[in-house]
Amino acid sequence: MNPVLAAWLLLLAGNLFSALYDLVLKLIDGDQGLLQFLFWRHLLALGLLLPWTGLVKVPAKKVMQVHLARGVVALLGALAVIQALQSLPLGTFMALFLSAPVQMVILAALFFGERPSRPLWIATFLGLAGVCLIVRPGSLHADAWLGFASGTAFALGSLLLKKLPADTTSKDTLWWQTLLPLPFLALGAWWEGKGPNLELLSLALLANLTLLVYQWTVVVAYRRAPVALVAGAEYTGLLYSLLLGYWWFAEIPNAWMLAGATLIVLPMLWSQLRHHRSL
Repeated sequence: MNPVLAAWLLLLAGNLFSALYDLVLKLIDGDQGLLQFLFWRHLLALGLLLPWTGLVKVPAKKVMQVHLARGVVALLGALAVIQALQSLPLGTFMALFLSAPVQMVILAALFFGERPSRPLWIATFLGLAGVCLIVRPGSLHADAWLGFASGTAFALGSLLLKKLPADTTSKDTLWWQTLLPLPFLALGAWWEGKGPNLELLSLALLANLTLLVYQWTVVVAYRRAPVALVAGAEYTGLLYSLLLGYWWFAEIPNAWMLAGATLIVLPMLWSQLRHHRSL
């Protein structure tokens, strides 16, 4: 199968689990302790991963540094996601998070030597305009910018995969990304001073099941094909989030959000179609 097509199919499936993960996060009561939740999510994730990964070999120092960087970026992104979802509708959050493919194109060009086509650059700047329509400085809660920041974290984490050796497996990547932030989370959970409860642990387990599937699809997809050629597949998460938000929370998107989301999604999909037709 064409590697670009295979990566797209993986991300189409993975984004459903991403939307379900966001749904779980929105159910978290902020008074329960966000760092407490993330600590138990990571700890339970290691238990879920161990039967699959087995004993993971410790990589070379430079490779471990990349894993650590990805772990810290993922941790900061997770905090931004949870805080943003405390006040934003699912669809609005996802529209802001979907600035990640736009940011990937820019970061890949600046730091990884990728050369996006002119249509892709046009789609990128239209996507940024869409973000401005959604955020409309001063019109939304400040947490809206955390939605954008979570997209930045995702973009950086995905691009850092390019720094790993070709023989690094998805199992290794998920294991170290989950393990390395644990010391920081343990300190944070202790600082919050709130113990776990059954509801928090249940949400952490459910979040793990959805997130690990999503992370696996991302690791495999972005290592299989150039970032700029598959980043548009992330936009399918918006449709999933709108449907889940309407079904679970009776959220109805406003005109500004729909207009901004259209500017983010359609130009990028248009650039992807142009590329596939040229193959």
